[in-house]
Amino acid sequence: MAVPVMARLPPSLTDIEALAKRALTELPSHFKDHLGPVVIRVDEFPDAETETAMRLDSRSICSAFTAAWHCP
Repeated sequence: MAVPVMARLPPSLTDIEALAKRALTELPSHFKDHLGPVVIRVDEFPDAETETAMRLDSRSICSAFTAAWHCP
């Protein structure tokens, strides 16, 4: 029986970082051959520069998840 979506916990920052690293290692070589060093950085919330560049509003995003996460 599947676990209901609401009963699942969100992935941790460590989980997300591991997924990103695995995805990077699984890229086909014809993509990896064009990559330089790749830094994987997982943050709880975007910094102000990223919010501006992506036209994000973390307050709006945060308010949707206050029951599950603590927002700064």
